[in-house]
Amino acid sequence: MSRSVVAWTCALLLLLAPLAGAQESKGDLAELFPLDGERRWIYLLTITVGEQSKTIEYVTKVARREKVEGLGECAVLESRSNSRLLNSEWYRLDPERGLINPKRQDDQAMATFRGRILVRATDLTALAKGKKPIPRDWSSASAKAKGTLRVAGREAIRLRKYGRLECLVVVDEGTYSFKEGKVVRKQERRLYFAPGIGLVKEVMTIKKPDGATVMKTEAVLKHHEA
Repeated sequence: MSRSVVAWTCALLLLLAPLAGAQESKGDLAELFPLDGERRWIYLLTITVGEQSKTIEYVTKVARREKVEGLGECAVLESRSNSRLLNSEWYRLDPERGLINPKRQDDQAMATFRGRILVRATDLTALAKGKKPIPRDWSSASAKAKGTLRVAGREAIRLRKYGRLECLVVVDEGTYSFKEGKVVRKQERRLYFAPGIGLVKEVMTIKKPDGATVMKTEAVLKHHEA
C-alpha cells in the first residue's frame, strides 16, 4: 500500500460521518434513524485509489447527548478505528423539520452547517404518494463547503447477516473549496438507511474539479448492536 493511499485513508476516515437520528419522534423517521439504548455499528470500509484498494474496520457508537443552541438536545455519535477517535457527529431528529446534522468535529477542526437536513417527514410523505421529494441546499458556516441533499427513493439491498433490507436512499452532493476559494473537491455520497438499524451502506466518490476520480469508497455494515 503506497503512502498516498494511506494518506487518503486517514483523510477519508475523518470525513466519514455515520448518519442516524434520535428517538425523540415516533414513526418512520425514528425507525430509520434509531439511537435508543447503547447502540453500536461496525462497518467494513473499502477504499480504492487508482488500482489500489484497502479494507479497514471502524466502529460507531452513541456516545452522549448534548444541547446545541437553537436546536435543543442532540445525539453525539463517535467513530473510532483501532481505538483512535476519527470524528464526532451531532444529530437532532425534529418531528417537524426532520433529521438535522448541525455540526461535526474531527482532529482538525469543528465544522458547523446551515440547512443540513438529511431527511424530512415530508420526504417520506412524498414517496408514499409516488412523488419526488424536493432537494434542499446546505452549506458550512464558513461557506467553504456547500451542496445539495435529496431523498432518491427506496431500494432493496442484501447484506450477508441481515438478508434483504428495504432501504431509504439519500444522496449528498457537495463541493469543498479550502484553497483561496477555489473548488478542490467534488463529492457524492449515497447513503442507505434500513428501518430499525440505521445506516447500513454508504458509497462515496471523490473527484477533482475537472471530474477525474480521486477515490471511491464503500462502507458496509458488518454488525449492529442495540
